[in-house]
Amino acid sequence: MLRARNHGIQTEGTGRGFSRRARSLGFAIGLLAATAPVTSVAAVICSDHVLPADQAKAVRVLQSELMVAALACDARHHYSSFVTRYKSDLVQNGQTLKSHFHSAHGAKKGFDELNRFVTRMANKASGRMASLGSEFCAVTLKTYDSLLSGGGVELGAYSLSYANQIVTQEYESDQDCGPDTVAVAAND
Repeated sequence: MLRARNHGIQTEGTGRGFSRRARSLGFAIGLLAATAPVTSVAAVICSDHVLPADQAKAVRVLQSELMVAALACDARHHYSSFVTRYKSDLVQNGQTLKSHFHSAHGAKKGFDELNRFVTRMANKASGRMASLGSEFCAVTLKTYDSLLSGGGVELGAYSLSYANQIVTQEYESDQDCGPDTVAVAAND
């Protein structure tokens, strides 16, 4: 079982193997994807002007993918290094998300909607991991390498690019359904 807790991920289970957990997650992800309201971020990514809340959502998408990779791809040390290096960026984007959801929905409902968004992003990342398997690990390990290399990477711009790649991959794999079914960020 995968769930968001304090805007992080906690796993529970027997520890008996990734594939059993992946199959269970796949069913849950499919159910969630079929019922969750979502929109494409492709228009945001292609725009000349990116709102801070949209960039913060993209950072959260990337962070969710990296958290799932930390657990599923045995990359916990990479995730720890990522959080250490980008701590101030992650905190700033987290505050931007909190402010955005609070402004859009009010204090109580905003907190609930933020939690739903974080959970939805974790579930989408888990679904990608379940469907891509070792390819997911290969991609996220390269992502860790890019983010943790000696050169400085601007996390917001990198996250928008990463989210765009996900949208493109999902759209190409689901062309029969059209762009309205491709989603990275949730409606708020």
